[in-house]
Amino acid sequence: MAELSKAAKGVYIDAKELAEAVKRIGEVPDKLLRKGIRRGFASLSKEIYDKQKAALKQIKEGKSNINEKTGKKGGKRKQSTGALYKSIGRKINVNLKMGKAYFVVGPRKNQPYLPSKYAHLVENGVKPHIIKVNNGRNAGKTFSHPGHGKQEWLKPSFKGVQEKALRVVVDEIERTFKETL
Repeated sequence: MAELSKAAKGVYIDAKELAEAVKRIGEVPDKLLRKGIRRGFASLSKEIYDKQKAALKQIKEGKSNINEKTGKKGGKRKQSTGALYKSIGRKINVNLKMGKAYFVVGPRKNQPYLPSKYAHLVENGVKPHIIKVNNGRNAGKTFSHPGHGKQEWLKPSFKGVQEKALRVVVDEIERTFKETL
């Protein structure tokens, strides 16, 4: 079965498990196998990408879902740059020689303000805390951060993908194989 990564940003498929599933198609050349895996991953990652973008758009507009645990609605930031929304990207890697096939969907690291560094804070929420400024024009001052509730957008986007990932990839390999005949 496909496995969700620990960081909940990507899906990994075991090459041995994939080989077992492809046996029903027959002998598939490596080039077609790779193409089929990439097609399957492209469709799965597009689905996740669209879910993440929609969830972040709701958060930015202040329409995020109410947290079931606390019953509070996640607060909207006073100034939203949209950097987290803009940073969402997809990466697909298929290396048959190494026996790896995976895709990652989430905040990219090469963006201004480094959204990948604070995406987890949006996802999991922040408790109220004190911020001590060490340098700059506000050096020596302290500020009280009010915190905010959970605004889950990353984990819900992966729901259901693990179960259907292997099936979708095998179907795409089969379709690619039939196209070449």
